[in-house]
Amino acid sequence: MGEYFIDSCIPLCCSLNNDQKYIKLFEAISSVMTWYKKEISRDDTPIEFMDKIDLVHYISLYRIKHKKFKFENMISKMRDGKLKNFIPILEFENKDLSEDDIKELMNTITSKKKVCDMIIGKDKLQHLLEDIETGNYIDDIEICERWEHEISRNYSKLTEIKRAIAISDVVSLDLKNDDYSAVESSIRDRYNPKNIMKTGYKSVDDLFPAGGMEKGRFYIIGGTSNVGKSNFLVNLFINAINNSTEDNYDTDSIFLYLTGENLIDESLERTYCCLSGEPHINMVNKMMTEPTFSLKKGISTILKKYNTNIIMRHFRAGATTSSDISSIVEEVASTGRLKAVYLDYLDLTRSGLKLDDLRLDLNQACLDYKEIAKDYKIPFITCTQLNRSGYDKEMAPSLISMSESMKKVDNADFILFLQPADTPTISIPYNGVQKYLKKVKMTVLKNRNGETGTSTSLVMGVRLGAIKIFNYRMEEMPKIVEVPTVPKDYVKNNGWVEQEISTDWENL
Repeated sequence: MGEYFIDSCIPLCCSLNNDQKYIKLFEAISSVMTWYKKEISRDDTPIEFMDKIDLVHYISLYRIKHKKFKFENMISKMRDGKLKNFIPILEFENKDLSEDDIKELMNTITSKKKVCDMIIGKDKLQHLLEDIETGNYIDDIEICERWEHEISRNYSKLTEIKRAIAISDVVSLDLKNDDYSAVESSIRDRYNPKNIMKTGYKSVDDLFPAGGMEKGRFYIIGGTSNVGKSNFLVNLFINAINNSTEDNYDTDSIFLYLTGENLIDESLERTYCCLSGEPHINMVNKMMTEPTFSLKKGISTILKKYNTNIIMRHFRAGATTSSDISSIVEEVASTGRLKAVYLDYLDLTRSGLKLDDLRLDLNQACLDYKEIAKDYKIPFITCTQLNRSGYDKEMAPSLISMSESMKKVDNADFILFLQPADTPTISIPYNGVQKYLKKVKMTVLKNRNGETGTSTSLVMGVRLGAIKIFNYRMEEMPKIVEVPTVPKDYVKNNGWVEQEISTDWENL
């Protein structure tokens, strides 16, 4: 850091008005000065330059603390201190700045802060490189572990910086005077088809402006016990992958699935069957009778095709906080491009505050998860239990059925309920035998950007005659279109073709 950068900071701290939008700039200047004083030895720095560092650090902190800044008051406080010799310089730099000058100086400071944030702890990396050069280590494993740790830490820091910059661009807007371009860019980015997560259920996707789940949104799936909430989450991330194109995702795109409900082996079984379409009973038989059979081959082939990965993490129910979840998200995001988080499920976690009132604690946890969605610019999807009223088939689906805390409703951008259908199992004729399916009612009850109240049915294949076909897939029940049969002579006279009832059951 040289004289030019220091000299760039001084006029901004002396001349900018008290507009709230400049506070972040003063914080950036203070952060850079703090970094320099911490990372650079005073023995290696000329006294005059270090005094100037102290000056800029002081005036940037002064601007942060004094929201009603007056230049004369700041100078008055400095007259008897060790920085008094700099007062003539400050008085010279207290002048009107053009918008172009301000913008250029702000870019210079923002870039410098980014560099400083990136290389915090640079000594550790420098020592590591020296140890590699001199052979000052025990074995290759030690070097690999240290290298991976330092690279991951720095990549994580870079991701965090980019996220902060993106958010800072759209935190305020003067509708009459400001440039809208950053905010409009954010809107376009949210609805860009490449950033949309298809649910795979047309009746749901049609409710969203861009045809799927959006970045920065918090989604809640409410459901009764044993209705299939965990299974539905698996279907959501499988559908997001299956409904994409080869160029829909960047290399190393990641879907993060966090579960306190099921163990990883159970989640892997569901993912394999749902992704491949193979009945669970067949998978079990292969695992037990074919020594060379592996779940990985089928899964990895599809993931490679779409440049995606699924990372599964099990967490301890009741003992895991939203802060713990945030740490996992940060760790995973440092390894690739995080596309979405699926949490199974909300009620098994607590907030980082661990409030005694469960209602308030769940409210804080929801706020934390919503912040994760906004910070990482991803959809965050979780599920939760319904209370007793959610089991009442005579009662219309209602948000008051949300268990424990209505604060969940307040914080969610989108809420969908899964409830037992009036007829929980159905059968239909298929290729000369009966096909049996489990039926679930699905209703959209809150949608920040569209319609609500839409209800449809999901079905899961159970048996085809005596053959078990259950594979965890949850599909929308197709509409049955009845075409009446017309008299033979009417067909003959008018050229019509006799038709039978047509359905889409074959797809199930």
